[in-house]
Amino acid sequence: MDSPNQIRIESEMAAMDSSENAVQKLGKLSYMTCPECGGSLWQVDEKSNFVRFRCHVGHGYAAQDLLTEEIQQLDKMLGGALRASEEIVKTARLLAELARKDGSTVTLDRLDARINASMEAAATLRALILRGNSAFHNVL
Repeated sequence: MDSPNQIRIESEMAAMDSSENAVQKLGKLSYMTCPECGGSLWQVDEKSNFVRFRCHVGHGYAAQDLLTEEIQQLDKMLGGALRASEEIVKTARLLAELARKDGSTVTLDRLDARINASMEAAATLRALILRGNSAFHNVL
């Protein structure tokens, strides 16, 4: 059961009227970060098996909700990395075509290496995303 003081502090945090010092009174620093603001998360002391986290801004998460947010962030980051890798391939191919026209073999060799590396990275990321969608989401 939460103490009245703990409930008051969490209420202040939720209303964005609290400081980092106040959240430190609630529990211990978890060394994880808030999915919304990137701030440090504190594990709120509980007398039961229900675990909560709060950041100094006031964002709060149950442990299961934090896991869900982290998985969603990972999905977004991997998707962004895949998109960037694929765009690098397209841009490098465009530049390689221009280098071929100009006869610039040194530039062409570097661009071909970049294309190959980016295609390999994209394939790895795609496999991670496909494997991750089944591995991460099925356990929730």
